[in-house]
Amino acid sequence: MNRFMNGRSSQHGWMLLEVVIGTFILMMILSYITPILMQSKRHADVIQHRLQGLSWSEGFKDNLKAQWQTLVWNGCYGQTVSTIELGNSSSSNVPDRIKNKSLEKSSDWLKGKASDQCGTTQTVQGEEVEFYSSCKWKVNQSVVFSQCLAESYGWISKVSGSNITAQFNSITPNAEGNWPSGLLFRTEPYVWYVSKGKNSHMALWRTPLDSGNSLELWSGLKKIAIYPMLDSDLDGVLDELSTEYGEYPVAQLRAFWVEALVTHENCQDSQSLMHDYKNFRGETWHYNSRCDSIIDFIIPLSAF
Repeated sequence: MNRFMNGRSSQHGWMLLEVVIGTFILMMILSYITPILMQSKRHADVIQHRLQGLSWSEGFKDNLKAQWQTLVWNGCYGQTVSTIELGNSSSSNVPDRIKNKSLEKSSDWLKGKASDQCGTTQTVQGEEVEFYSSCKWKVNQSVVFSQCLAESYGWISKVSGSNITAQFNSITPNAEGNWPSGLLFRTEPYVWYVSKGKNSHMALWRTPLDSGNSLELWSGLKKIAIYPMLDSDLDGVLDELSTEYGEYPVAQLRAFWVEALVTHENCQDSQSLMHDYKNFRGETWHYNSRCDSIIDFIIPLSAF
């Protein structure tokens, strides 16, 4: 009996030793595997972060292109007299319509007149022009009649269903006595800027300068710097990348170069890795490189 009990005790002792040795070996393996798995996860997070950033950047670029290409109407020879204006949210000349907004400090705003998709080709026969349109027009809305060499500005004087009447100040026949043909379209003055969005993140907004509601265009934008690329002498060659704020003729405008500080909305990283970025104007942007990134790109507005 004692021999049997001693045998069982010895067997349990060996099993316990095997368990201890197995646990030790497993711990040793885990001590090597765990850092590898953690490094793989960090690598996968970095790749996902970059892919999200690339997708966000392409979508944001397409949105700006769709918005800002409507600022440019150059007719046949680029003789438009329209202008755009650039400013900074920290300056004193912020447009009145957005002065009470929660503007992002040291971020740019852009003001200009955008055309829409309701253009119609017309041959006018006087300063009062009647035309048909399926678009929704409003009395006193600004309207442009653009020929190759000139533009005339007017307003909508009457709306009766789809029958629209526009009034212009100066449209006259040419030297041969023929009335001009051209494109009649409407414009709306807007300002684009960065302000607090609906989901607490900063966002790109557009506000009509005359009246109407503001529209949130793109969430996740923290700061934006806008630089006009100009063909100053209208010879078809880019002459200048300007860093100055102020007004610029649309006729000279060929593109915008944009620098932007963006944030990834689903980033949950609790550890901040702060960096500084000095933009082309020399302003310093502070950002967390784990959840934020710097992007830059060109928005073409017409053929170079």
